[in-house]
Amino acid sequence: MAIPIIAAIRQQRYLKESVLHTAQELAHKASIYGTVHQSSNAYMAEKCHCSKRTFQRHVVCLVKARILKKTVIKTLVKVKVGDRYEIRLHNEINVYTFTLSWKKLTSPQTPMDTMTTKLPYRQDKEKAGSLREDLHRAEKGLGFCTPGTEAYRAALQHLERLRALVPADPPSLPLVITHQQSP
Repeated sequence: MAIPIIAAIRQQRYLKESVLHTAQELAHKASIYGTVHQSSNAYMAEKCHCSKRTFQRHVVCLVKARILKKTVIKTLVKVKVGDRYEIRLHNEINVYTFTLSWKKLTSPQTPMDTMTTKLPYRQDKEKAGSLREDLHRAEKGLGFCTPGTEAYRAALQHLERLRALVPADPPSLPLVITHQQSP
C-alpha cells in the first residue's frame, strides 16, 4: 500500500529531504487506510537514521504541512507514589494518519502467475524480422543437422522456400556524380 502514498508524498516539492525521508518511512508502515500504529519513536528514529527528537520534529513539520495527523492513544496506569498508588495517563501508542490525498487502489492486483496476457498470440512473423535475417538463421541452423536425417531434409526444404522468396538483385547501374560550380 505504500506505493500510492509515497507517490503522493513525492509530489510535495516543498518538503526538505530529511522530512521527506521520514514521511516515506512512515508510508512504508502504513495500512491500506493510511494509518500507522507506532509504539516507539526510538524505533522510527532508527529507521529514519536520525535521533528520536529529530523524528519528533519531523512529525511536527508533517502535521503542520497537513500531510499527517497524529493521535496518541493513552491508557490509565497505576503508579506508586510514596506509599500509595495514583492513577495516571500513560502514552501508549502513536497513531499517524496520512491526510494527504492519494490514488487508492480499487481492486487488489492479481498475482502474475495467474494473469492472462493482454497481447494476442503472434501467429505470423511479418514484423518479427526481415527475410534476409530468416534466411541467414536457416543457413546457420542447417549446419547443426546431420545430413540424411529427416530434420536435415526439413531444414533444407525450409531454406529453399526462403531462397525462392528473396528477390533477385537489380542490375547495378554506374554511379554518376555531377558537380556544378557556382558562378
